[in-house]
Amino acid sequence: MEHILRKLRSIVNQISPDGLHWRQAAQSLMTELPFECPFCRCSCVWPDRCCGPCANELPWNRQACRRCAHPLQRSADHCLACPPHNWDIAYSACYYRLEIRWALSNLKQSERLDLGALLGQLLEQYLSAQRVGSLPDAIIPIPISRRRFRERGFNQVEAILKGMTWRYRNRVQPLLRVSSSANVKGRNATQRWRRDNPFEATQTVPERIAIVDDIHTTGSTLSRATETLRDAGAKYVEVWTVARTPRPGYGDCYWLSNADY
Repeated sequence: MEHILRKLRSIVNQISPDGLHWRQAAQSLMTELPFECPFCRCSCVWPDRCCGPCANELPWNRQACRRCAHPLQRSADHCLACPPHNWDIAYSACYYRLEIRWALSNLKQSERLDLGALLGQLLEQYLSAQRVGSLPDAIIPIPISRRRFRERGFNQVEAILKGMTWRYRNRVQPLLRVSSSANVKGRNATQRWRRDNPFEATQTVPERIAIVDDIHTTGSTLSRATETLRDAGAKYVEVWTVARTPRPGYGDCYWLSNADY
């Protein structure tokens, strides 16, 4: 601790109109602070937010359907029984299980914003490996209802996006808003699909966009958001999520049994 305090005093003394910029000072300090992997509690090297062994053991969705992001058992672009979707391509970084399920739960229920930053970093790593081409013109987070925001105090998707680098954060635009009746938690798949569209666009949106959410389950929320944003001017829509919940009996999509959860 003493060497960290000495480093802090040294950095603070350099901050002046002719000295170290405050951003450089913050980065220099971060390299000296000890980081702890949230999964195994070992030390990490900044800017990584989890250790290498834990990152390698995460349930990465490396082989997935390009339409619905379901994990696949064999190499293919799409599921054999993939239903039509109104977006163009979907990316989901991990399966919704084990460490990812724990991290998302603690982010939302225990206000672990550090886990949101970690999940954003993991999502960016996945997109960098899987995507081709330039980034979309706008990255749009799925909003939450006003009631949910009052209860939680933050939007978990925005917390995830804050963990991504400036290259991504610079394109984030909150172009969707939602009514207080938009919460779908606890509804079954049929109820989610039958509900009215709860979203509305705040303005005209760019032609190439990406919609970001934390979990891709039935796809109903993402479908309603895509519908709204296409009506507002979007021509090409990507869907980005941290986790994908696989379902049994869905064509050749890979399914993890309940024993794996």
